Amino acid sequence: LAISEFRYINTMGEPVHFRRLSVADTKTSHISEVFAEAIIEGKISFYIRHQIMKVEVENITEDNKTYAIDVLGEKPLYYIKLPSGTYFVTGRITRNSFLKLFPDQRKAINMLLSKNHLNFRSKSAVQKIIELLNREMFL
Repeated sequence: LAISEFRYINTMGEPVHFRRLSVADTKTSHISEVFAEAIIEGKISFYIRHQIMKVEVENITEDNKTYAIDVLGEKPLYYIKLPSGTYFVTGRITRNSFLKLFPDQRKAINMLLSKNHLNFRSKSAVQKIIELLNREMFL
């Protein structure tokens, strides 16, 4: 049996839930399986795959010798599961890219964002937007 999900308590005492996602590449139809943190699950679901990658190279000189040191950082990959079951995968969520996912509801979503003073600058803002959309009846 394959593990489909797991939970743990982080260092701040908060529960964290990870789920295995099967995501089809839209160009090749190749299916990839990844574990991602489940932020919201509903009609629209929001997941984050936390990736640690080299973000820059830092040169350090010691004893007249220069060493190149890789600097690592998180490069999150965001997965938005649409009501159709397909995934939108991106490294950065913008207002425009999000609205393109719901062309028929663009005007209503823009009104909802303005009414609630929401933007796409943080994970918590995107979480709030998706929570609101899951409660609305127009999807």
